[in-house]
Amino acid sequence: MPPITGKRHKIYAAVTLGFGTVLLLTSYYDVLYTKLLIKASRPLVECPKDGFLVHSPKCFIPDLEPQHPSALRFLGRIDKVTCTLVPPLTTSRGTTLLFHEDQVNNTLTPNLQNFVKAKQGNDTTGRADGLYCCYHAIWRLSQPKHNFDKHCDDNYVLYNKCVPITQAETTITQEAILVICKVRKFQVYTNIHIFVQRDKILRRKEEAYKRALIKAALGTKGSSLEDESRNFSTSLSLNGVVLGQAQSRNDSADRENRTKSTSLQDRLSVIIFMTTAVSRLHFHRTMPKTLDFLTKELGALEFKGYNQVGDSTYPNVISFLMGFSHKEIRSHPCFAEKIRVLDDCPFVWNEFKENGYVTAFMEDTPNVGIFNSKLSGFRAQPTEFYGRSFLRAMNRGVSWQVVGNLNFCQGPRMSLQVVQEASLDMAKAFPDIPHFGFFVSRSVTQDYLSVTQNADGPHFEYLKELRASGALNRSVLVFLSDYGRNLGEVRSAWAGRLEERLPFMFFVLPSWFQQSYPEAFSNLMGNTHSLTSNFDLHKTLQDLAHGRYALKSHVRSVPGDTRGVSLFQQIPEDRSCRDAGIKEKFCSCHTLQDLALNDPIALNGSDFVMATINRNVQKFKQCIKCTKYDLLRADTIQAHIKMKPFDSLSQDRVYMLQLRLSPGEDEVQASLLYYPLTGQFVLAGDINHINTHKHSGESTANNTFQKSCFCN
Repeated sequence: MPPITGKRHKIYAAVTLGFGTVLLLTSYYDVLYTKLLIKASRPLVECPKDGFLVHSPKCFIPDLEPQHPSALRFLGRIDKVTCTLVPPLTTSRGTTLLFHEDQVNNTLTPNLQNFVKAKQGNDTTGRADGLYCCYHAIWRLSQPKHNFDKHCDDNYVLYNKCVPITQAETTITQEAILVICKVRKFQVYTNIHIFVQRDKILRRKEEAYKRALIKAALGTKGSSLEDESRNFSTSLSLNGVVLGQAQSRNDSADRENRTKSTSLQDRLSVIIFMTTAVSRLHFHRTMPKTLDFLTKELGALEFKGYNQVGDSTYPNVISFLMGFSHKEIRSHPCFAEKIRVLDDCPFVWNEFKENGYVTAFMEDTPNVGIFNSKLSGFRAQPTEFYGRSFLRAMNRGVSWQVVGNLNFCQGPRMSLQVVQEASLDMAKAFPDIPHFGFFVSRSVTQDYLSVTQNADGPHFEYLKELRASGALNRSVLVFLSDYGRNLGEVRSAWAGRLEERLPFMFFVLPSWFQQSYPEAFSNLMGNTHSLTSNFDLHKTLQDLAHGRYALKSHVRSVPGDTRGVSLFQQIPEDRSCRDAGIKEKFCSCHTLQDLALNDPIALNGSDFVMATINRNVQKFKQCIKCTKYDLLRADTIQAHIKMKPFDSLSQDRVYMLQLRLSPGEDEVQASLLYYPLTGQFVLAGDINHINTHKHSGESTANNTFQKSCFCN
């Protein structure tokens, strides 16, 4: 090798030592050899790509073992949660309510059976055994467009009339019903069932189409009359499905580049199932049956460099449903209303609607809904099937077995299973019309690591039934999480901090997709080891909505916007977190170098953190200022990104500090930008609690107070 001369920059190499441990080494090389050495670093140090999730010029992410010791010491307990040991009296199949007479004796307690026997002599109402069952219809109540309040997404109606259940099978025409069974005045059984009603959903789509025509005719905001007419006429009608050739705006060259027609019958349905707050490694640890079925039976593609872009569900979700960051959406015109409803925001499901898709959205925890915890959700129903009202009715009527702050059970079923059933029913109701569904579960995984494994069995059964239904022959399944677990002691470990930034994401495509669209599939495969984010998922969903994955000219093109790149295109090899729209705070493309706890810069940074906290708490009388800290851990975080050394805005050095504050004994974590030229520190994001906040019972009602008051 020639002599090392000239300007010096850090280049990183890595050596796998075994037991899943990765030792990160640094050395200095001439800038003239930077590109050469980055490309050659693996053979030079005999380090295969197998040791990395991502191994690229600007991003190295080590591939930790799921059972790495730093996480296992916090994961010893597994809590099994059961909703019921007794089979339910009622279940559903399609749009049919099933009454299981053979389960009456199992459902009623022995004492109640004796009561029935004693009283049934002259009883002429209900069933011969004294049991009388009926159901109330449930539906969403919408508020007027020009007169709504902040609770506009919370209202539902329970129909007064209780319709008797007199047969083993009853056809239901409503989307949700409350079943009540009584013996005399004693209520002995309740359950709520949700039904995907094809005719109602198609009627909603037709009504939305008519409204769009009126808007276009009046010249108001909305699609043009010609566009709406074309989209609807090629999609469906209430008298039957009309599957016609979709109109193409592409020129003759693009048409020649098509590998296959993208008429409506060729469009793929899209099923997104999201389980919140589960990192990729924790998914591997706790859901082995689901993982095996995805990878070995369904041939799922796992995107191993999938990186979160926000610290909670909401910012991560809007980045793939809208393509905006949390900060960007707040300045969007759709946020102009005093009551923050999201009806006019550019959700990607609107693009699917415009292309003839039927749409659905449902989550199993409406009390902490993604768009309802700090916002007012939707005044009008955002998708043709929308499950929020029905789950709210469940929460008030049949929910129990609360785990943390969430309802784990809805009657005899897990809340997770209710959403899974809706997803399956949606696929079965629309085998001939493409549909888009976004289904979310928080109930099992959000609050406690120890109960996550309870989701493995239901997920496994859901995927099995989805395949058995034939839905996966005509659909793309995106099975993912939003972010890794970011509370508790796991975060105290270095590996935990890396793990939390990497949720899981799998794509399952029909078996014929690879042969029909080989270049799009090849790009998907190649991107599984690239640094990716939800902004890429947003572009991918847009490609699915418009059928662009079928255009060779598109999948071969070089993306103009580096922040969001469709996974059907090639992710640039030299991509950085900044390119991908991932903030420094969440970026996994770092090496951590331990610092001594008496390092002067780390101590100065700790002083800065405590001073910042004390400034913030002055506005809260309940808070006491922090008087001292113990520096528990200090790391310097160095990105694989070349920075201009004299740029005043460059992030010359990033420090991650972990402190224990007194009084209160709260542990906090802060990332700081440090500029050596000025000695200045700047916070990179919020100061975060990393252990359970023991002293903030009243703070949950005030988010600002909760984040600010550490030493109360």
